[in-house]
Amino acid sequence: MKPIHFFAILVIIAMIVFCQIDEYDIYSHDGLRIKSYESENIVRTYVKDQSMIQVVHTDAYHEDLVFYVVISKGEITDFKVIEHRETEDYGGYIETDWFEKRMQVSVSKPLTVVKLSKTSENEIVAITGATITTQGIVYGVNDCIENYWRYLDEF
Repeated sequence: MKPIHFFAILVIIAMIVFCQIDEYDIYSHDGLRIKSYESENIVRTYVKDQSMIQVVHTDAYHEDLVFYVVISKGEITDFKVIEHRETEDYGGYIETDWFEKRMQVSVSKPLTVVKLSKTSENEIVAITGATITTQGIVYGVNDCIENYWRYLDEF
């Protein structure tokens, strides 16, 4: 084997071992990853300034649903679905701007799902025909809220 080939193989091996790419780093907002706040459902937790960014895997009507939540100063300031397998006509609405804005609420209490209209700021109106999908998101967001308050209590 020529020395140049051997060197190229060593470089490739080093890249694989030392430069493992994290598929969720793009959602980190350049925050510091805190693995101790990760769980079976919360697969990434990052903290930057006074914000906590969390990537969540949760169950929905059609298998897994992946989204991220940014909580800052007691409010959800950003919510975005990363991946889902929900039907376009029902659960697919979770990718719309109006649903993402619906999730931007105070986190002073856990969220609950309601079917018609909200009477409290901690209520999230379910997407018609996609209550299970909405409930899966709310369960995941509630885990994030719990993580956020635990982090603030500890630091």
